Amino acid sequence: MFLFLLGLPGKLLSLIIPSYALNDAAVREEAFLGVGTSTVYFTGDIMLARHVESLMLREGSDYPYRNLQWLTESPAYIIGNFESALPATHVKTPTGAFRFSTNVVHIPALRAAGFTHLSLANNHALDYGEHDLERARAVLASSSLVTFGHPTKVGASSLTYLDVGGETVAILALHTLYTAPKETELAEVLAEARDKSQYQIVYVHWGVEYEHRPSESQRNLAKLLIKEGVDLIVGHHPHVIQAVEQINGVPVFYSLGNFIFDQYFSKAVQDGLVLKLEMTHTSRDLSLLPVTYRSSQAQPRLMTETEQEKTLEMLAAISSEELREGLLAGKLTLPLPLATLTETAIIGE
Repeated sequence: MFLFLLGLPGKLLSLIIPSYALNDAAVREEAFLGVGTSTVYFTGDIMLARHVESLMLREGSDYPYRNLQWLTESPAYIIGNFESALPATHVKTPTGAFRFSTNVVHIPALRAAGFTHLSLANNHALDYGEHDLERARAVLASSSLVTFGHPTKVGASSLTYLDVGGETVAILALHTLYTAPKETELAEVLAEARDKSQYQIVYVHWGVEYEHRPSESQRNLAKLLIKEGVDLIVGHHPHVIQAVEQINGVPVFYSLGNFIFDQYFSKAVQDGLVLKLEMTHTSRDLSLLPVTYRSSQAQPRLMTETEQEKTLEMLAAISSEELREGLLAGKLTLPLPLATLTETAIIGE
């Protein structure tokens, strides 16, 4: 059905896919609950406009994903931050422009690459207004991509739920570049997440571009989120990898850097991290997978062993000392939630 729709003009497409289509959380996520996977991948920013669009037009819609087969070797959820609008009338984004428009013809390839969930809580999802944001949700849903989060609002639609290793995981998408979320809003939405899940993760668009160390506002928000019971924080937006800190036992990855983008002016903006979270009822393991598109524009690949060592050494040097050994090894063991520890102890008696 979707391939047929792609051939239609934008205005007709917007009539066929109404703004409310598949926007109910239960409907959007039904296909992803109980899929029997214990793995979640988190990537950084994905931008399919501007020069990335030129590359896809020349090489094919699957161009950015040709070195990512390792993401789909076994069943997994794959989370990304979709940094663009999908307006009804697409106009290619000129070089140097910052109002991003992605052509819908390239969306099926994103799903085919294995992506399952996309955050729209960022500073480009509203580049063409609220109506086109809702249309983007419908278009992405038509390719079986679950969207969550909003650029300016925090509420139930900011949450997505995954069945991972027999546990329910809540992921909250936030955008804080222009205004910080109200504490009351965060408390309310995280209370809902705790009621419906055993593990809570925040996936947040924040920070200062091209800075490897977090800002004071990032640290303050991280402390607030952890006070509300969050188990893991994963950030994006600064276009470079930022430090990892541990606050009250909770790891905070302030920025994963770029994943697919058309920035090439330094090595730092072409490098990123992918996090691989593996969960069972008795363990939470996090692997750090450095990636880069230095050798092929906007086409990320796993770093070589030497490249990985250098990247992880850089990261360990700017991060919390207590995480140093794990960061150098590219492996962190996360603490189990108190409820899980109690339940495990009872089972073992």
